[in-house]
Amino acid sequence: MYDLTGGVRIGKFHSRLSSDAVHDYLPSLNADRISSGFVYYDASADDARLTLEVLETAVLRYGAIAANYTEAIGMNHDTSGNITSVTARSRIFNHAYDTDPTPVAATHIHAGASTPPTTPAEPSTSDTTTRADAPSHTPAEPSTSDTTTKKTSSATLTSEQGDGQIEFEIRAKVIINATGAWVDAIQSLDSNHHQHTVRPAKGVHISFDTSKLPLKAAGVLPVKSDRRNIFIIPWDDAPYAYVGTTDTDWDGSIDDPQCTPDDITYLLDAVNHYLDTPLHSTDITATWAGVRPLLNKEHHNNKQARTADLSRHHSVVDSESGLITVTGGKLTTYRKMAKDAVDRAISHLHSTDAVTQRSHTKNIRIIGSEDPSALQELRQDTTQALLGLSPETATHLINRYGTNTPALIDLADSYPGSLEPIVPQMPYLIIEVIWAVQREMACTVEDILARRMRMSFMDTAATRQAAATISNILAAAWNRDIADVQRDVELFTRSLQDQNVSL
Repeated sequence: MYDLTGGVRIGKFHSRLSSDAVHDYLPSLNADRISSGFVYYDASADDARLTLEVLETAVLRYGAIAANYTEAIGMNHDTSGNITSVTARSRIFNHAYDTDPTPVAATHIHAGASTPPTTPAEPSTSDTTTRADAPSHTPAEPSTSDTTTKKTSSATLTSEQGDGQIEFEIRAKVIINATGAWVDAIQSLDSNHHQHTVRPAKGVHISFDTSKLPLKAAGVLPVKSDRRNIFIIPWDDAPYAYVGTTDTDWDGSIDDPQCTPDDITYLLDAVNHYLDTPLHSTDITATWAGVRPLLNKEHHNNKQARTADLSRHHSVVDSESGLITVTGGKLTTYRKMAKDAVDRAISHLHSTDAVTQRSHTKNIRIIGSEDPSALQELRQDTTQALLGLSPETATHLINRYGTNTPALIDLADSYPGSLEPIVPQMPYLIIEVIWAVQREMACTVEDILARRMRMSFMDTAATRQAAATISNILAAAWNRDIADVQRDVELFTRSLQDQNVSL
């Protein structure tokens, strides 16, 4: 399967390895535990960058409007029971993405725009309920929107709260609920009862410095105690590796899944069975947990079924009121999920708007990868030298920003010293902080270090150091008082402690 879907495109096919060859790829393994292995070729992805570039493509290429820190709090219906609008609540931040100190709502901000509008933005018709900034330990999934028709929707401010929030109504001909683990909560706003369409499954990962877990490739290891596998994976752009994942039922808060001592023990026991030098909890540099929205229908009458055995397929369903819900699936099938959801939305519009176009996501290259030849040219040593970058810095930026790298370098010209790392042990640069603020709707310290970069998943101590380092930069970029930014740093530091409470 991997040969057909990936290896053949790069001329690589799986092959059997001797125990010595396996040990060469994974030098931390105990050679006595290895009889043989296989090597195959898979893809790696920075899920945070993928999410952001999909959203940016929708905004800059197709006229979508991305609403950050905005949640659906109600569904409204006509006298026939058909859904007509969503009531949304948006948090107001005391900074804008220009020099205007007037408080603005996060929904007013367009990716790539220099000045936010002063009235609530018209929403995308395809996903008014996506939580663009979910908790840091649950990276947001890419938007399932790839077509928008702005004429079919509008927004009206309904109230301005005294607690730093505004509420407004978003009217649309078609509304899609594409909210991952939160789909049941959104469906309950429509039908007033919980649907139980997903069975939340918690997954936990633990990170280590590569001095403790050296790897030349990712490895798949069977768990001795059960019928599962775990992975040991090097981070692409930093000297860290991580072990994961667990797959267990989760009945706690979807907003705050926790890595427990039992989770850590399970992973350490599983990986230490194969290691020459055992890992200990004191070696862990960071932990994170997330929730998978697994389809529940196949095992609805079998509550004893393991979450690991539940389908990773997705479904698209219509409610009686016309709300379209897409759920299940996984990151690698996000385009198929998008196509099915958008095609279903278009079918709803046939009768009134004579819409005949179908989703064309398979023909769309996301921003940063539109021109393969330009991307290849950027990777050449001569181009890197022209940009004034070291090979390491160039590789880091090109892998993260693709053909947007020259624009980021141009921005750095206005900020002397911004091509330096935020902290020495991490590859992330100061200019990436400024880029995240100006172009990627970053509103908090956590947005930057956990959702635009993946630093908090690698090393908690280094992330705390980075948060303190960038406070002055953010105060200037957001036009906020330094004391206000430092309070945000303190909040983020406490959230890091909560995220790693088991350590």
